[in-house]
Amino acid sequence: MQGHHRRRTPLLWLAAVGLACIAATQPEQPTAQPETPRPSPGDVGPANPAAAPQPAPATAPDAPEEQVPVTVDRVPEPTEAEVILLDGKRISGELVDQSLERIIISIAGIHTTFKMDTVDKVLILAPVQDRYQTYKGMIDPQDVENRLKLAKWVFGRGRYDLALLEVEHVLKLEPANPDAKELKNLVHAQQAVAAQKAAKREPGAKHPKAPEFPLLTKEQINLIRVFEVDLKDPPRMIIEQDTIRRFLDKYAGIVVEGKGPVPVNPAGRALFFRMSSAEVLSWMFDLKAREFYPEVQVLENPRAFQMFRDRINRHWLINRCATDQCHGGQDAGRLWLYNRQQASDAAAYTNFLILERFRLANGQPLINYNEPTRSPLLEYGLPRDLAVNKHPEVPPSRGNWQPVFRSVEDDRFTQAVEWMKSMYPKRPDYPIDYKAPAPTPKKPHGLGPDGKPVER
Repeated sequence: MQGHHRRRTPLLWLAAVGLACIAATQPEQPTAQPETPRPSPGDVGPANPAAAPQPAPATAPDAPEEQVPVTVDRVPEPTEAEVILLDGKRISGELVDQSLERIIISIAGIHTTFKMDTVDKVLILAPVQDRYQTYKGMIDPQDVENRLKLAKWVFGRGRYDLALLEVEHVLKLEPANPDAKELKNLVHAQQAVAAQKAAKREPGAKHPKAPEFPLLTKEQINLIRVFEVDLKDPPRMIIEQDTIRRFLDKYAGIVVEGKGPVPVNPAGRALFFRMSSAEVLSWMFDLKAREFYPEVQVLENPRAFQMFRDRINRHWLINRCATDQCHGGQDAGRLWLYNRQQASDAAAYTNFLILERFRLANGQPLINYNEPTRSPLLEYGLPRDLAVNKHPEVPPSRGNWQPVFRSVEDDRFTQAVEWMKSMYPKRPDYPIDYKAPAPTPKKPHGLGPDGKPVER
């Protein structure tokens, strides 16, 4: 199946130095004692610092803006933990709950449960702000690349105040840096969302009506991820042993072409339990055991969906096609897209499913996976004189329509074609109950020159 695991590169300054942080105290338990964690090769930047005393950071010369330390208010932070399984896998996330029987951590917003009999150790990481101060002291103040990586690291952990400090520093050094500008906009957007949430929690605050645009749930997003896993280069995933046991019991003895029968004897089952999650999922795919798909926890986006989120949804779909004056508001017509929370998976997966299921009046889908360049979704974004399927005329009251792409050679066009080719070619019918929203029809106001009601 298509989709690829996103390669993640550690920070250069982290690779050269053995970083350390002071580990917080955790409740005593027989199988999960704090210890110094080893850095995980797949982690981005300082995701898994060691819990040991810190070396004194070097003082960087020629950095006048750094001579006066900036005081950052300490804010409450969730506790981060790293779970080390018996098979050596290391998973990091926000600690939700922990007991002698199980531990729950939140990974990309998804609560993931591990039974303690599968866990070797649980490591409690130092607060983000403490690690941030350590990492910052180890970076040259003039090092734009790594200061920007540090900004992205704290942004990913919800410390928008620290991210903004780093972004502003980068923009002083390189005012035109496009990545810094984009991250600054994202920081401001997330700060606004956080302020709105805080205002709702104020005593006596008026709570607005629930949003009218329904988004996919975390469970629905996970299910799409399962369907789109590329087994040749899978994302991180977890299949619990209880799920594997029930799968083996149900399909015991059934022959899978190219693999043989599902093992029945204890020795064969024991080998099955030692398989990677991707190998187990391949058996589920071959047997079309869809009843077990929701139990497969895919912890990150397959490459195809990372491409859609970052290159399609955020890059031009929301900004050009899903504006309030176009397909993002009450004038959207039959196709209404979500145009908020640009960086969120919920926005990307919801818009994808809407596009995937939408049909034109003649029954034609918007996305042609066999011939991506002939997809109406892309042709509607071309200048009308270059498209077979031309974008419908837009009334002057809705503004001056502009094409998204200059031509089929436009980078955004070629990236969209690449994304469509990366998707699983035999399109699955996701077993997801989702009804796309429809704008409320406007009531006519007055009569036009022909005596018929007109809308305003």
